[in-house]
Amino acid sequence: ATAPAASLPVPEHALGLHPEEGTDGYLLCVHVPMANGSKGLDLSVNNKSVELEAPGVYSQLRVPLPREVDADHAIARFDRQASTLKITLPFTKTAAGQPAAPLS
Repeated sequence: ATAPAASLPVPEHALGLHPEEGTDGYLLCVHVPMANGSKGLDLSVNNKSVELEAPGVYSQLRVPLPREVDADHAIARFDRQASTLKITLPFTKTAAGQPAAPLS
């Protein structure tokens, strides 16, 4: 039996500038220990937000991005050991010259 969406937890997440040298963009880490790997996750990325759903396990997570990203070149990797989905979100080339918006 699946619980109603209202009673499901929202996954913990952290958005920050990508820590790797030469990677101009954001890194979004979503901790999903109750998800059964990446197969149970529905990820949607556009240039202004990231949405993640794990039907029956977590409520939908929607993360608005402070700056536009190149959604076509986003890379998602699931770290089984940490139960974390790591999403690399490169900035759009047109936004590269703009100062980064502060993260709240």
